[in-house]
Amino acid sequence: MTNYFKIIILGTFLFLNSILLADDAETTVSGEKTVAPEETSLFYLGLGSSDDSDPYASDSNPWAIGFMVRDIDSSFGFDIAGEGTMLDSTYGQNDAIDQGFSYNFIAATKISGESAWRVDLGLLLGVRETSQDCPDSYLGYACYADQTPDAEYEVNYGAVMHITTSGQATFGFRVTGESTQFIFGFNF
Repeated sequence: MTNYFKIIILGTFLFLNSILLADDAETTVSGEKTVAPEETSLFYLGLGSSDDSDPYASDSNPWAIGFMVRDIDSSFGFDIAGEGTMLDSTYGQNDAIDQGFSYNFIAATKISGESAWRVDLGLLLGVRETSQDCPDSYLGYACYADQTPDAEYEVNYGAVMHITTSGQATFGFRVTGESTQFIFGFNF
């Protein structure tokens, strides 16, 4: 799975590099200045590689979906991710190992930015689901009498880095206590 992750990173880098070269050539020929990636909204996806060396931890690939609103010097947003391990005791299971969901807020600041690039570095803080538990159902529900399972959460923390090109493509990294992911997205 690690080789697959490396291929995705290399392919994304080559694609973004071709966009940059095309934008630079277009700017030179037409004499027009490209629009700086300021005051936009960002939608991104994150993908990571799983670690299956621990039999007591989830070996599902981590992922994230996020949205950020940017102004000239900062950006704020949230994401939802599948990362870490959750012990699932629903549907008649007893502490089955599954991937947990995390719900996070992100605050970032622009640390560099020219007309062609913008680099944002930020902090991520949220909660991650660590367990779900409820009485067993004998009718096929997740819980007895279709009740909502009791869930436990822990603090989720990390950092994000976004690099945005003049072509409005974004790539970067999302690193938390539970996963490391390559992110890519677009601005609108």
